[in-house]
Amino acid sequence: GVSTNIPVPLGENTTGTVQQSIGREGTDTTASLPFQLGKNTTATVQQTVGKMGNATAFSLSTTRDDKTTVYTTYKITEDPAGEKTFSTVFGEKTKVSERLSLYREERFSGRSGAEDGIYGGLFGADYALTQHWGLGMTYERS
Repeated sequence: GVSTNIPVPLGENTTGTVQQSIGREGTDTTASLPFQLGKNTTATVQQTVGKMGNATAFSLSTTRDDKTTVYTTYKITEDPAGEKTFSTVFGEKTKVSERLSLYREERFSGRSGAEDGIYGGLFGADYALTQHWGLGMTYERS
């Protein structure tokens, strides 16, 4: 998909973002608000609204060094029919260059009322075309 990120200054040391993404499933808009919890740790709240439904996510990330970040996310997604999915992601992202980042994730999810959950692994790459435009590619197994 293709996306653009717009920084939104929220205070002296806080900047949120609004991201517009266009992909195969349609267009999504995501607003993010980060909270610095320590020198290397950030908590983030996100709200996504789109054609395929809405989602609320709570994330915690820790920077291990100048190139690597480890993160976890808990997300509640509601599709247009009102069905909710709950997911947890554990991941790691490495900055290869100024423009290229690679990441891997382990995902666990389940629908409300369903007995079995789903497990999946994901590998992805993000490439910054400009300051506000980027390309993303992922491969997922489940």
